Amino acid sequence: MNLEQVDPFSPSFQQNPYPYYDAMRQASPAWHHPVLDQYFVTRFDLASAVLKNHTVFSSAYGSNANEPPAPHLREKVEAIRREGWVRPPTLLTVDPPEHTRYRSTVAKAFNARAISELRDEVQRIVDDEFARTIDLRAISFKKEVADTIPVRVILHALALPTDAQRRVKQWSDDTTAGIGARLSDDRTLEATRGVVELQHFMNDQLTQRIGCPQSDVLSALVEAELPAREGSATRKLTIEEAMGILQALIGAGNETTTKLFSQMMLYISDHPDAWSRLRLDPGLAANIVDESLRLSSPTQGLFRVATVDTELDGVPIPAGSKLFVGFAAANRDPQQFPDPNAFIPDRANARSHLAFGAGPHYCLGAPLSKLESTVLLERMVVWWSDFRITNRETLEFEPSYVLRGLTELNIEFEPA
Repeated sequence: MNLEQVDPFSPSFQQNPYPYYDAMRQASPAWHHPVLDQYFVTRFDLASAVLKNHTVFSSAYGSNANEPPAPHLREKVEAIRREGWVRPPTLLTVDPPEHTRYRSTVAKAFNARAISELRDEVQRIVDDEFARTIDLRAISFKKEVADTIPVRVILHALALPTDAQRRVKQWSDDTTAGIGARLSDDRTLEATRGVVELQHFMNDQLTQRIGCPQSDVLSALVEAELPAREGSATRKLTIEEAMGILQALIGAGNETTTKLFSQMMLYISDHPDAWSRLRLDPGLAANIVDESLRLSSPTQGLFRVATVDTELDGVPIPAGSKLFVGFAAANRDPQQFPDPNAFIPDRANARSHLAFGAGPHYCLGAPLSKLESTVLLERMVVWWSDFRITNRETLEFEPSYVLRGLTELNIEFEPA
């Protein structure tokens, strides 16, 4: 493979990036893309080290994850953005201790105890969706299940109005549309408008909590005292900061889980023995979820910026260099996961994957995503006796090298 001609924005890369990651891993511990001027970190040990070392490899990369609008669209995009608010760096693109201060404002809502208390409601939502579609026997799994359950769960977890379900899902897609993708002019403008609409929705919800606080995450945001920097007093979050944190929670609460649901079904369909074992032992669900996360890595990776001249296993990394830390590549590193491209439901070290990152930026919503996915499998074997994928010959992945998910998944099933 001629790596010099690799284009992460090409359909061949986005539909199957794994051969490219293998070639990068074999070529260099940190392979440098000459056109993007970006280093790809594809080994598990190095990816883990980068993610855990925020002083040398910073998350303060700003909006570099999004492709900038084409020059002829910039004026229109800026005009739309002026109708909203400028989003300040909060969770994803700041380093500790600032990141820690922002994370602390909502961390309690996503700790182990809080997530365990959501299990009954998650099961109710999952059962509701299966009951709603049980007589159809053939469904768009992505539309009816994967797109629906995660947004219902995050609306409940954040105490947002349930009648906003369709809009919040669309806005969530809009916030991530440009990450690792090159959009059409129409989609660029549509996504920009969607982000501004989401900002107005969030502003309305947060303003309501200021006037009438409740026992929910949004009220905790508007009432939170941001821990002080050394030598300064605590302060309330600005409305822009609160909206930035909320937008991150909404996006994280939808995108990874939605994409995982569909790919998990694909793996199980390819391995009928896994379905048979799951029906006999629903306790296998949690490990199937982790193995599916390892193989699919819905967030294929995230960016870091070198703060100083450094090196990775002998490869010089100059200060200011941009790195793409490949979660998906690391999760298929044969040194960490023997037979890395195989779906092994009871793989002993499946939980050690990097699908949710590592270090201080480990995904805040990871426990909720795993809970939803586990409950989905546990309840699926109660509702369905068998299933098959009906659009296997036309399966296609979204056009992004950062966020990877199926565009459609159609399933026929037999009710249990």
